[in-house]
Amino acid sequence: MVQETRTIRWVTGAVVAAVSVLVWTRLRRDGVIPYGTDGAHYLEHLARIRVLQEWHEFEGWNLWAFLIQNDRAFPAMLHLMTLPVGAVFGHSAEVAAATGLGWYLLLAFATGATAAQVSGKPTVGAFAAMGVLLIPSMQGMAARYYFDLPMTALLWLMVAVLLVTRDRHPLRGALAAGLLLFVASTTKWAAAPYGAILAAAAFVVRRPGGPTVREQWKTRLPALALVGAVSGGLILAYMAGLPETSSFGHQAHITVPDAADLDATSGGLLAARWAAIEFGDLAYYPVRLVASVLSPLLAAVLVALLVVWGRAGAPGASLLVIGGGGIVAFHLVAVPVLDDRFLIPLVPALVVCGAMGLDAIPPARRGAAGAVILAVAALVAVDFHFLPKTSLTQPVDVLAERQGNSPRTTFRGLGAASSVGGRGWTRADEADSSRALFREVLYQAIAWCRPSCLGARRERTLSGAVGGLAWTGEEVWWKYRSVLDGATDRGPEELTITPTCETSLAPLRPCEADLIIERVLPGDRPWLPRCANPTDWVYVRTVVDPEEEMDATVWRARDTGVCSDW
Repeated sequence: MVQETRTIRWVTGAVVAAVSVLVWTRLRRDGVIPYGTDGAHYLEHLARIRVLQEWHEFEGWNLWAFLIQNDRAFPAMLHLMTLPVGAVFGHSAEVAAATGLGWYLLLAFATGATAAQVSGKPTVGAFAAMGVLLIPSMQGMAARYYFDLPMTALLWLMVAVLLVTRDRHPLRGALAAGLLLFVASTTKWAAAPYGAILAAAAFVVRRPGGPTVREQWKTRLPALALVGAVSGGLILAYMAGLPETSSFGHQAHITVPDAADLDATSGGLLAARWAAIEFGDLAYYPVRLVASVLSPLLAAVLVALLVVWGRAGAPGASLLVIGGGGIVAFHLVAVPVLDDRFLIPLVPALVVCGAMGLDAIPPARRGAAGAVILAVAALVAVDFHFLPKTSLTQPVDVLAERQGNSPRTTFRGLGAASSVGGRGWTRADEADSSRALFREVLYQAIAWCRPSCLGARRERTLSGAVGGLAWTGEEVWWKYRSVLDGATDRGPEELTITPTCETSLAPLRPCEADLIIERVLPGDRPWLPRCANPTDWVYVRTVVDPEEEMDATVWRARDTGVCSDW
């Protein structure tokens, strides 16, 4: 037994180290991974740097007022928690993305602590912590800066705190859990309903041989009420200070159908939503759980472990039924949008039950079973993060896209698929090039003279990038990059891009360009856009593309002093 415990500790440490290196390698290789459209992967970084600017100008230490003042499309909590990291390592997008690994390790710790409390065995906690670190979708989320992974880590830390304290120090634990739920909710508002569901599951779940809810209801019920009172009171106080346009309103619009077309009562809304649910909605989440969150291979492993767990009496089943089932039910009934990111908060519940299934395997076979699980997980990880498309991983549609909010679902062989639109996690063979190197070279070439308005033709991207880095995506990146330098007084405060040559867009131009960028083939002579009057512009220089695709010529307006000393 002692030898097994020592081995489990060594294996857990090895898994933590291996997954950390895996995520770090993905970060170093791919940088900020493009997803969606319109430069979505830099929107959060632009918002974060603007929070940094506000922090520099903010007087005093009233963090509450600061949070409310900086509430935008999302709350500012995640950005605020990231600022200390930026103060040490820099505030670039790449540094912020690396914080995902820290949140991932926190989630593994919280899940392990939860499993240890539910099972009463520290070794089961180690199994669960490793299990979370083997999930490919979560590995992918750890390689980017977004709200879902930190929110999930905070929620499961709340669950772990409740389980540790519910019988000995229930009110202290409830106070801490309520604060954690508030922090999670002001990271992303979806945490509020998730947290209520998971808190209820934490108070109901029974440790083998431990007291039942009926035996402890006099202490657990007041503690659960205190969690709601603390988190709910703080959330209501926060919302009371928000303007009419706020992050809560921005995120709440995706829930139950618009009341303008329905009975205004909540019963009418829910009835309409229930009537709108189709078979595809019911099939979406189970299929996506297998296809993109776990991978078919790891899903098969998990099912086998859950069968063993069920035969062993299904200890802690209420955590999965109430916690996991409640989250799925909430989304089916209240959220028309189907998105596999919504599955992430329930995955730790599955992992905890799977870890107890592994513990239920006889010791003589448990080591071999663990080795098989690690080998399967390693195969899935290598495919997800490193391998190109092969005949074995060609996309195969299993659920067709339907009108409305139901995206198609694709299997990638036995490996894990990317999330919807790549918004949560992206396979390496589907990740578009960010062309970050040339953009940075081009930016450094012009930033020193602090232009405020950059002109470029709309039909050409400044960097020649593909996949989500068209015109609007370029604009977001240049804004982010200039605001990053502006926050440290090293460059323009905010660089705006304006379209040139499109006369129909003239009324929409945000500014008059003081520099124009035009792409040319390597070795070509400098030339202006055909619509530009040569007498109004002065050629400045050609910036060579280090990736050898297309160079860029830079022109300055003759009647402005910007870059006149070049």
